[in-house]
Amino acid sequence: MLDNKKIIVDLHKREVPKRSANTIKPIIIKNFLSLKNKMIAEFLGHPVTREIEGGISSPNISNTLSSGKGNLFSFIGFYQGDKPIEPILELLRATSIRFVRTTSTYVEHEVTLPSSAEIFAVTPIPWAPNRSWARGIEVGISGYGYYLNRAYRDSRSGRGLQTKNRIKGRGGKFKNVKYISELLNKYRKLFNQL
Repeated sequence: MLDNKKIIVDLHKREVPKRSANTIKPIIIKNFLSLKNKMIAEFLGHPVTREIEGGISSPNISNTLSSGKGNLFSFIGFYQGDKPIEPILELLRATSIRFVRTTSTYVEHEVTLPSSAEIFAVTPIPWAPNRSWARGIEVGISGYGYYLNRAYRDSRSGRGLQTKNRIKGRGGKFKNVKYISELLNKYRKLFNQL
């Protein structure tokens, strides 16, 4: 079972030629930093991340809104000026490596990265703080049939509003996509290969 707060990548013992364990540590650190940077770049390049960062003027590049009306920032109902991606980015940037034990014949280290649960905890939906929008991307977010993509003075985001009644003729629905869990699973495996 995964730790709710962090994923600790398995400890690794790397056999190295005698008296060269200290020379291997900089190589491990270099490879770790490269992998961490790739993980962050992949997160920032994900269509969901790019669409949310684009605010109310972004097109629906994630294809999560099947009719193509609106975008995630206004549909989820973030407030103008919100930076919903920042808490995730902070957690990903906190991914770290620690050398547990080094001898002349092996190097033992562990990598700590955030868990999905930790990311879901810092990504509340503005109108439902006990629910995570990042998790909703993966499992679905209700209400698309009630969402109007228009500029409204009373809208949290400045564009988009949930109506009381279902919008007539509104086809389509919210299409969940792979997001945080897939990213973390992929990089947990890659960090295990360090």
